[in-house]
Amino acid sequence: MSIRVVLAAALVLAAPGAKAADLVVWWEQGYDAQENEAVSEIVAAFEQNTGKQVELVQYSYQEADKALAVDEAIARIKRILSE
Repeated sequence: MSIRVVLAAALVLAAPGAKAADLVVWWEQGYDAQENEAVSEIVAAFEQNTGKQVELVQYSYQEADKALAVDEAIARIKRILSE
């Protein structure tokens, strides 16, 4: 994947004026709905108790590897641009 494609994806995904979450949690999707509901309930309880906003990102097992690769590429681009 070229750096231009990753950079373009990062710019498209970063909506102007969007407020970032206080905490981002990457969690693998469960095999049944009860697992996903339990994680969502834990996140909601945490948000209520702390007042912090949580972004829960749930990927399937196959999607997680791709998402991590893109995240690493974006981090590299940010480091290059900040130098």
